[in-house]
Amino acid sequence: GVLALLLFLLAAAEALLLRSLKQQQKTILTPMYAKESLDALPVATHAFIGGSAGHLKEILQLLYSRNPEIRVVITAITLETIGQIMALQKEMALPEPEIIQIQVSSAKKAGPYHLMQGQNPVYIVSF
Repeated sequence: GVLALLLFLLAAAEALLLRSLKQQQKTILTPMYAKESLDALPVATHAFIGGSAGHLKEILQLLYSRNPEIRVVITAITLETIGQIMALQKEMALPEPEIIQIQVSSAKKAGPYHLMQGQNPVYIVSF
């Protein structure tokens, strides 16, 4: 179940990256473990945030201070994170977000039957 979800997210990210490359934008894939790491990179046109360790506001402020036109994609699994994103959208006057919820289910055998068992949904928020 989780593997299928990760493959879906990777495919979506790949499609966005290919679109960027077709527009002749330079793409650099860099996992970030510290917000200070951004200083060593060129100004980003797109950012993917898959976890913020409680520093979402600081990360967004840094990204938008470097490029006010940046496209940001954030994945979240908790309602608290979605609430934080929506509060930051208002507080920072960010563009209206597009929010998508996806859920993966996997089959589980129950006697002669197969039942679909849902995994936790994942939210994908983009500005």
